[in-house]
Amino acid sequence: DDVWGEQSVTLTLSNGGCTSAVTETVLLIPLPPLVQLAGDTTGCAPLQGVFSASVEGVVDSVVWDFGDGMTRVVYGSFGLDVLQGYFTPGEYVVTATAYGPGGYGISENVWVDVMLQVNAGFTVFPTVCLEAGESAEFTPYINYPSATYAWDFGDGAVDFTTGGMPVAHSFDAPGSPTVQLVVEQGVCSDSTWVTLCVEDLIGGSVSMPTAFTPLFGGGGSGSGGEIQGYDVRDNDIFAPVIRGSVLAYDFTVYNRWGEMIFHTSNPEIGWTGHYNGKICKQDVYVWKVAAVFIDGSSVEYAGDVTLIRR
Repeated sequence: DDVWGEQSVTLTLSNGGCTSAVTETVLLIPLPPLVQLAGDTTGCAPLQGVFSASVEGVVDSVVWDFGDGMTRVVYGSFGLDVLQGYFTPGEYVVTATAYGPGGYGISENVWVDVMLQVNAGFTVFPTVCLEAGESAEFTPYINYPSATYAWDFGDGAVDFTTGGMPVAHSFDAPGSPTVQLVVEQGVCSDSTWVTLCVEDLIGGSVSMPTAFTPLFGGGGSGSGGEIQGYDVRDNDIFAPVIRGSVLAYDFTVYNRWGEMIFHTSNPEIGWTGHYNGKICKQDVYVWKVAAVFIDGSSVEYAGDVTLIRR
């Protein structure tokens, strides 16, 4: 029977001539229900958890505790999936408790591991069009020490790194290569791509920064500093940014009274902001630059730069 609660049970004895009966009240309690729990156990935030409880026996309700402070009570339709969103990485214990008519509850739980989603964004330097053969630097937004960074440069070249370190690559031919980065950490992955501009530069070009912040003592006994391998983003050496192959070159800096305080014919030397071994005062300085390129073309520019003392 599926009838629970107090029931009257009568026992009657008879020997053919005499009959005797006794009635007692008994409490019928159902067997505890059985519950089996299944669902997502590992995923990346935000994780849409999908859980299901398979119950056996007589069940009045199933109470869900999702381990994040949220609970839910289900009456009937126990075989339907239950959904719960997790937005914060961490470990959660999901518990389903099946209650029978007798008030007894049987629980089962699973661990849910919500992992940090990765971000594959990256920056490109320089941001302007590249010259064919010029090297560009690609720097991931975020350093995930245990993640794998897979680079596809869109020209047949690939690279694999860990720890989010910058990578450099040069493009031999003009075009619009699409550079893609895929970051994988455990079961979490993300991808991003950027389309570049690579052009076959004829002749050459010269561009100049408008301000710089020299280092104290950076001039030594002279006023020039090597810029080969120098990162112009450091902004502590003032030098033209040259694109193209240079045959002849001349770069001069003057103070506001027209006095020459720096000169070089070496495109690998820039002004450190010093004169006679001492750092110059914060002021505006005038520069001139001229260059002749391998194809015979030439440029000549003049302008000013602001020296900013740190």
